[in-house]
Amino acid sequence: MMFHDSPLRLMDPGKPIVWIGAVSFEARCVGAVRQLIDKGYRIDRAVAFDYPTTLLPRADGELNREFNRRELRGLIGDALELRVIHPYRYAEFVGELFRIWNEVSSEGESPTLVVDITCLTKIHTIALAYWFYSTQGRVVLAYSQPDLYGNPSRNTWGHGKWTSTLLVRLSLDSTEPYSSTSAIAILGHEGDRLRLALNEAEANEGLVVKIIPQDPASRLLQVSNIQNAWLFVEIENGIRQNFSLLSVNSRALDALEESVSSLARVAKEKNSRVVLCPFGPKPVAFNVAHMCLTIYPENTWLSYPIPQSYDPEYSSGYKYTLWIDPAEQS
Repeated sequence: MMFHDSPLRLMDPGKPIVWIGAVSFEARCVGAVRQLIDKGYRIDRAVAFDYPTTLLPRADGELNREFNRRELRGLIGDALELRVIHPYRYAEFVGELFRIWNEVSSEGESPTLVVDITCLTKIHTIALAYWFYSTQGRVVLAYSQPDLYGNPSRNTWGHGKWTSTLLVRLSLDSTEPYSSTSAIAILGHEGDRLRLALNEAEANEGLVVKIIPQDPASRLLQVSNIQNAWLFVEIENGIRQNFSLLSVNSRALDALEESVSSLARVAKEKNSRVVLCPFGPKPVAFNVAHMCLTIYPENTWLSYPIPQSYDPEYSSGYKYTLWIDPAEQS
């Protein structure tokens, strides 16, 4: 998987686009669409999933979300469909993707399908990886980076912030047994959520992935280190036995792909399930899920704590958009 700073590297501006994404309380949810319009692309159809998530403080969050709905309508016009969908149902979202893909494929002129994963829930981003694995359909991914992801004090979720934890088999036809569990934890700024995901998975070994941004002095890396300090201590003290830490550059994922492939192959040989705990960057979560599905679809899982609410200041601003062809080899 390779990252590009402009959609012009991947798509012909003369070809129509079908855009799929999510409207959110985050300003960056509009970034990719605005860049497409500025580059001269024509969006013939757009589906923006509208999640009925709880925001606290509610007034601020709903004002932000309604503002972004108006922004998308202003950019896309009548081609935009706002579709309300449950934010945490895996199979339902896979079905939505298949339905849109079948509709697009039946049209005379084959448009470019752009899926903007910026504000999809992470479980829906993983569902997208399963759809891509199942169809091998031609798709371009977009991911918009904010100026800032919260801060350590506002993102310390603590006790009582979760309704339940989903443990989901990614392959919808999987009923295979397993004898042990290997975890892949992708670090981000939700350390408490990751703790719960790992504890629910009961992994006896694991790979912990730390993503190093382009700017090693970035605030995001500082927040991530603080949020996940507990895990570093548990690995050092032997509480998380047989866990290893891998640091990789956010734009150079060769080492990650090699490590994930190796873990998945060994897990398959040992009849161990692989459980993803993906609370870092969504492009990395998508890539890891797709790799595991390609190697070991019968026993790749997701551990996913569901939050009671979201902070409207989860992120702020919009910095840039990355464009990704998931079939492109690095």
